[in-house]
Amino acid sequence: MSWESSARRSEQPENAAWFCCPRSPNKMKTNMNLRTRRTLRLLLLLLLIVLVLSLKILFFCSWTVLPLCDNFIFFSSLIMYQYVL
Repeated sequence: MSWESSARRSEQPENAAWFCCPRSPNKMKTNMNLRTRRTLRLLLLLLLIVLVLSLKILFFCSWTVLPLCDNFIFFSSLIMYQYVL
């Protein structure tokens, strides 16, 4: 019986080789290149989002928080000046 099964295996068409054999190295290399490219694109997109958000936060803080700090410093210095005089 074993010789019949081996004969049947040898009669299988050539296109069935993809099922039993590992992929070709070139295909795997191409898949890895695509995977690394996709990963790099995602990382660059994430970096761009972080950069834009940080600039927005910085811009927002420069127009809201820092003038408040300047006003606080101004008024505190004015109060100190009044106490000195």
